[in-house]
Amino acid sequence: MRQSPTNRGFTAFFRAKFFYFYLCKYCHYPTQYNQYQQNQVYASDTSRMLTFLNSVKDSQGLQPEEIKVNQQNLSNGMILNIRDQYYEVHFNNDFSAYTLSPTNLVNPNINVIDKDEN
Repeated sequence: MRQSPTNRGFTAFFRAKFFYFYLCKYCHYPTQYNQYQQNQVYASDTSRMLTFLNSVKDSQGLQPEEIKVNQQNLSNGMILNIRDQYYEVHFNNDFSAYTLSPTNLVNPNINVIDKDEN
């Protein structure tokens, strides 16, 4: 049975629409999963940073306001400011232990941005 020319166009139109919908839906899914993974990594990084800062606070007998860092993620070489003294942080391979080495800044005129005030 042959389809009329208008019926073929109608079928092709909906076939194309279905294909487009299918393509959009399943191409968007990996983007959502990627966002989920990024959120998980961010939560993990935040938790590790808090654990590290609490460890420093407890071992040095500090108040939370007395500690400042130069970044939001844990990494070797990050700078810690404790009571107007600067330290470079070195971690072991799995970030389960650290050492603080006194360091000097090239430019001691730094601008402190407090996340709580924003």
